[in-house]
Amino acid sequence: MKDLHAIIDKLNKTLEIFNGISHKTVKSLRKQLLYLKDKFKNIEQSLKAGHTSFISIKNLSQKSTIRLYVKDYAVKDVLTKQVLEKFKSLIFISGTLKFNHSFDAFKQLFNKDVHFNTFEVNTSLQSAKNTSVFIPSDVASYQYKNIDEYVASIVSYIIEYTTITSSKCLVLFTSYKMMHMVQDMLNELPEFEDYVVLTQQQNQNYKIVQQFNNFDKAILLGTSTFFEGFDFQANGIKCVMIAKLPFMNKHNAKYWLMDSEFTSTFKEYVLPDAVTRFRQGLGRLIRNENDRGIIVSFDDRLINSNYKNFFEQTLENYRQKKGDIQQFGKLLRQIQKKKK
Repeated sequence: MKDLHAIIDKLNKTLEIFNGISHKTVKSLRKQLLYLKDKFKNIEQSLKAGHTSFISIKNLSQKSTIRLYVKDYAVKDVLTKQVLEKFKSLIFISGTLKFNHSFDAFKQLFNKDVHFNTFEVNTSLQSAKNTSVFIPSDVASYQYKNIDEYVASIVSYIIEYTTITSSKCLVLFTSYKMMHMVQDMLNELPEFEDYVVLTQQQNQNYKIVQQFNNFDKAILLGTSTFFEGFDFQANGIKCVMIAKLPFMNKHNAKYWLMDSEFTSTFKEYVLPDAVTRFRQGLGRLIRNENDRGIIVSFDDRLINSNYKNFFEQTLENYRQKKGDIQQFGKLLRQIQKKKK
């Protein structure tokens, strides 16, 4: 706080020196200093009030990489006042409101005194029972130091899938780095010369989805945005590969902004969010009763973690299989025969 106050004091003294100087460059600089002073004053006031704050550093080799986040209001208060209290009644309709067979995780996003009437309509697609979730047994557990090996394994499974089926594939990631590593490898391999490899780009999602649905031989690489909100259209077998379970990164602004509002941020916020996103990822595959395909989850935490039961609840209508890449190929051929 003392250092911050000293910075504001220096800005005030510098602005006093600039007062009365009409030079164009000085005027421009003065405006920028006034902007900085205003921001630092807001930060100082928030810190004095004991509000949640943290600094985010993205990449020291790039410009504008340091961001200071200050939380002035409780998110639960904002959601309650700005969403619920603005209307006499509200109806929330979604296939992802439940977590662990309960609406409690959704209710916890609002203040405790809010009462909800909850109803569930069972609309599970019968075609999900004909869809397999495949967990590779020959892919090492992900660690940052073995990312190259992990990426190579993902690419091997994509090759196996496209070689056998000649169909399109959606691959979902939780990091841009891994996504671009897979993209670079696919673009260099001769196996994908007749495939269109599409990668998520800023403000281009709608266009990319259109291209993906129009091509018979296409591979779409996407991050969190593509876990939800679009229809995956394909004439042949449909395949969704999930590189890692979609857990929120601890460096994510949402994590820190919500941290003070839960007794256990992981159990009450991060885990329900990850399970919901995983369920949405599964939903890219099965959109109607005629859809058939396969889901590949490379992250063995799906079946080898303390919280595996929460994810397994999302797979109740799917057939689960674990095996190596040869067994994966065998399963694909079986699905192809049934599809024909």
